[in-house]
Amino acid sequence: VKCPDSWLLSSISSDLEMNNVIQQLSGRPAIIKPNSLGYSFFVEFFNSLTLSQLKSQIAVIKPYDNEILVQQYIHGVEYTCGILEIDGKIQALPVAEVQTKNNFYALKVKQNNLETLLFREDGTGPVEQIKLASLKLFNALGIRNMCRFDFIYSNEKLYFLEANSTPGLGKDSIYPKMLKQANLSRLDLVNICISNQC
Repeated sequence: VKCPDSWLLSSISSDLEMNNVIQQLSGRPAIIKPNSLGYSFFVEFFNSLTLSQLKSQIAVIKPYDNEILVQQYIHGVEYTCGILEIDGKIQALPVAEVQTKNNFYALKVKQNNLETLLFREDGTGPVEQIKLASLKLFNALGIRNMCRFDFIYSNEKLYFLEANSTPGLGKDSIYPKMLKQANLSRLDLVNICISNQC
């Protein structure tokens, strides 16, 4: 599993630091997002990032997060995999392919339910590789109870994008749909998390 080229900036990063990121991107498309916020808040795509665009996006994010992640955009198929811990044992939930019109799962897409979620059967495409990577990441990061891991599959290579250790649990969120595919409900999840703490 690979990772896209990524750079962590702060809300007080210098022009020199920002220019260094832009130079290393070398004109490649990029994603800018807060390092700790969820639900795709303030996540933006830039076809060819400029210093003024980077400064502007940092200013937007600054009131909400002091860390800004700049990530190389990888064009490919987006997949997501939920992990659930039950009494100390971890299991992978069904893997879903996330389809969007512009191949970018942005906030507007989530808010307007413009994505299509296709659950993939074991043994198809990169499903087993995604499950194995998710299980390893869950353990390596020391996460408890639950998490959702996002990936891009491009040119037969799997790229890890991010871990959502507090995944959305609203009625239209992905994690509850994964639970449903595994014959579990949100109430089951609550009871499992309580049991994990006992």
